[in-house]
Amino acid sequence: MSDYLIDLDAGCWVWQRAKTTAGYGQVYLRGKMVYAHRAFYEGYVADIPQGYVLDHLCHNRACCNPDHLEPVTHAENMRRTRRPTCKRGHPLTGANLYVAPNGERQCRECNRINGRARVRRWADDFKRKQEQAIPGDVSKDLVQPLVPPVPRGKCQCGCGADTNIAKKTISAKGIIKGQPMRHLRGHAGSWREAGGYAVDPTTGCWIWQRSTSLNGYGQVWHDGRVQRAHRVFYQLYVGPIPDGYQVDHTCGQRLCVNPDHLQAVTPLENVRRSQRKRHEN
Repeated sequence: MSDYLIDLDAGCWVWQRAKTTAGYGQVYLRGKMVYAHRAFYEGYVADIPQGYVLDHLCHNRACCNPDHLEPVTHAENMRRTRRPTCKRGHPLTGANLYVAPNGERQCRECNRINGRARVRRWADDFKRKQEQAIPGDVSKDLVQPLVPPVPRGKCQCGCGADTNIAKKTISAKGIIKGQPMRHLRGHAGSWREAGGYAVDPTTGCWIWQRSTSLNGYGQVWHDGRVQRAHRVFYQLYVGPIPDGYQVDHTCGQRLCVNPDHLQAVTPLENVRRSQRKRHEN
């Protein structure tokens, strides 16, 4: 069998033996695998200049005809191979062209389309998980927690801060001039007011009832940013989380914010525990 066949129409010498996944011919030469078109060019024409690559003028990667090969710089080779449009037909020019840090030319519109599709997949996965009933280890008969009364003059959300004295009466909001206001600005309707969770009488878990992340953890606005609810509860009831540590749910319930079910561990230990739980299930 010949190493190559000649395409009479195009004049290409089409390599018939080993090829790379990208379609370039390969040959074992002088103790190593090299590109067939480079071996043919150096054998029939001349050595390839240092730092140059061979461009296929026929656009056939399997071709090793020296007449179809031209040594060019890498930049020139990339310029010749640039496509004017993306696979969806959007022009790769002007404002629609994005050059990634690695030099890859990308279509901004395609990136937006792929981003929307990715968010839709995340949302669909989240809805499906939410619709798959309450996890088996969580009772459907959740009990609302008993929130202790907040003294007058303190913010009724439970943050413990002193409220301001009302400068005027607003009957619709229950504000009386000269009396302490019920809340600080922005604290009305806070998760602290009702606890934000419900108690599972079977397991003792405090199941978070408000916003959740796509991967099933409770989240809450605290200290000017969105945080994981179980981390906030751990810091409020137990203490600061050591630097570099994570909070593990010893109960295995991601929505639980019961401080007794939370333990600060290293990331490595957290991964080990999660793997152990998967094997047990």
